[in-house]
Amino acid sequence: MKGWEASEEEQRAKTLGGNIPLVGMPGRPGRMTRKDQPTRADGFDITMGISAVILFPLAVILFTFPFWIGSVDISSVGPPPTS
Repeated sequence: MKGWEASEEEQRAKTLGGNIPLVGMPGRPGRMTRKDQPTRADGFDITMGISAVILFPLAVILFTFPFWIGSVDISSVGPPPTS
């Protein structure tokens, strides 16, 4: 431990309730490491799924646009209006 780092006792003294966040929790914090709560989709997960269903096809169309725009027949449309 470096000389400038706080010891565990000093960290506990500075926190409300004496609990140091993420101590004793293996892996990354979040839904994957929680054992006391069932894993379920919350509102953020649901809206991210809905936006992926909408945005992924739009992104595919956007990125493939230069390849198929030449094959679109616009000859029957006519010139734009002048007035």
